[in-house]
Amino acid sequence: MRKYLVVSLSTGGGHATAGNSLAERLRDKGHEVLVIDLFKGINAKGLHNFICEGYNFIATKTPQLYETIYRAGNKPIIAKGSFDLTRRLSQRKIKEFINVFDPDVIIAVHPIVTDILGGMKQRGHLEKQKIVSVITDYLAHFVYVHKHKYIDAYFVGSDVTKRDLLKRGVAEEKIYPFGIPIKKEFYTPVNKYKNGKFTILVMGGSLGSRNMSSVLMRLMNVKDNLKIIVVCGKDSELKIKMDKFINMKPDKEVSVYGFVTDVQKMMDEANLLISKPGGASVTEALLRRIPMIIPYMLGGQEKENRDYLIEENVAIWVSNVKDITKIVTKLINEPEILEKMGMNMEQIAANFSVDNAIEVLENL
Repeated sequence: MRKYLVVSLSTGGGHATAGNSLAERLRDKGHEVLVIDLFKGINAKGLHNFICEGYNFIATKTPQLYETIYRAGNKPIIAKGSFDLTRRLSQRKIKEFINVFDPDVIIAVHPIVTDILGGMKQRGHLEKQKIVSVITDYLAHFVYVHKHKYIDAYFVGSDVTKRDLLKRGVAEEKIYPFGIPIKKEFYTPVNKYKNGKFTILVMGGSLGSRNMSSVLMRLMNVKDNLKIIVVCGKDSELKIKMDKFINMKPDKEVSVYGFVTDVQKMMDEANLLISKPGGASVTEALLRRIPMIIPYMLGGQEKENRDYLIEENVAIWVSNVKDITKIVTKLINEPEILEKMGMNMEQIAANFSVDNAIEVLENL
């Protein structure tokens, strides 16, 4: 039995999803696993409030500012100084925490955590531990690879991500394109449930999306009968707004949920997913072969995810939400489009495997 420390930060839900997925599988294999939210785990309240709570506020309230910050942090001249300061402020407490738990392997499921641990290893700390970074989007932010010489392995979402890391100088033998780890039920065989109506799943990610109201209004204008499943995440105010669409039109069967744990079943019921392109959500959709329409997103990593999906012909980008009505109508009337997109998704996801990732972790 080995000891694994899984470390994330609470900026969106995808990082925690990846970490918990690996932790669950490792525990199933009999290993001891501890999962922590880094700044909470070491009681660094100031850093948690500034970085994590600041992210959640900016991402939901001022997304344009978030994209500006993301782009700035992706530039080496800015990132090196700012994230090195984060390491210096947290390093002592992190070292104390790790000395107590004494893990064999540390799994970082966040770019800032990856950079901090890589910087600590560069300075002679963490000599006993192997460090693994899980990249939870389809292109890597600079902070993931800034200290790549001191990271022992990278788990990445696709061959496209792997090629991106190779261009940045990461050694090929460190890169494992096994897909972004998610809940184990998504890896089961796809069993599409047919309910007789064209079914659309509308999601906004763990934090919800304020643009979902506009999407629902356009779906109300589709002339065909629709079943619409709406998932609002943890945004209670958004759910109240979405509830207004229930029974709005007799030919639209609308169900509205908050935060849910059975997304896989909802995806298997749906013909189409309308969602922002977060790394975990994209991986879920690829594994369940549910083509996507993307009408909203965060800048930065989600824009990069969108570009990847469009290039692979598994998603449709809608720059003007008014176009959703005619696009959905076209997809209903020309089912071969969705069929082709589903086949592309199946091909991309063919090599996705948490079990392969666990095998790598056990042999580091």
